[in-house]
Amino acid sequence: MSSTTASRREERRQLHQDLSRTQLLDATIVVIARRGVRGLRVQEVAAEAGVSVPLLYHYFGSREGLLEAALFAVSEHADRYATSVALDASTARDELIGR
Repeated sequence: MSSTTASRREERRQLHQDLSRTQLLDATIVVIARRGVRGLRVQEVAAEAGVSVPLLYHYFGSREGLLEAALFAVSEHADRYATSVALDASTARDELIGR
């Protein structure tokens, strides 16, 4: 097998891992929205994401690890949203005052 083939295979594997992790985080956010943090169950998250419970534990280690990653993802999304809104507001304000 050539190094190019191995490299492509590794890229596909990494993409699949990233997609699975993202699916799990999205499912976790949905379950938290539905049931609250105290109602978060890893079995429900895995079912929501369409993956197995062992895969969830593989990526996040524990319920707490999953919760921490999901809350971090929500925080990052909120920061990006707030930044984009602030930039849009600055641009709109500049346009209004003719800068």
